[in-house]
Amino acid sequence: MGVARTPPTGSIVKRIPASWGGESERSVWQTEAVQSPRPPRDRTRIVIADNDRRFADELRLSVEAHGAFEVVGIAGDGEEAIQLVETLKPSLVLMDVAMPGLDGVEATRKLSDMSESPAVVLMTSLEGPDSRALDAGAAAYLRKGEGVSCLGDIVLALAQLNAIVPSAGVR
Repeated sequence: MGVARTPPTGSIVKRIPASWGGESERSVWQTEAVQSPRPPRDRTRIVIADNDRRFADELRLSVEAHGAFEVVGIAGDGEEAIQLVETLKPSLVLMDVAMPGLDGVEATRKLSDMSESPAVVLMTSLEGPDSRALDAGAAAYLRKGEGVSCLGDIVLALAQLNAIVPSAGVR
């Protein structure tokens, strides 16, 4: 794993905050090679934004297990998510609502103002609906309490229904 400014082809990009073991007070970009069973252009590109690294990694495994998705980046907060979206141009962002710094709702609002904005699915572990989520431009709002494997299934089902990503490479 090495530090990179731009992601090499066939890599997953993670921005690792210092609290996750980064080398300094600032976060660093790290890349690692990823083997894909199909070329990335056949799959929907996703960025995951969640300050819980374990959850983000498990969610990546869950959505990629379906074969229709490729996670191209993982961010630890809203600002990092925006930077990854600007750099990697995913079609879908799976974003936690409650993150340090810029939260998921405000990051979604900023992403929806972009000229080429991706669909955003906001996720939360809190009970009850958050009306701010859809007002901010989110395509969907999911509870994390269903378990990480269920979230991958739900994202796939939404994509198959063209509810979140009309161009999802779902067969």
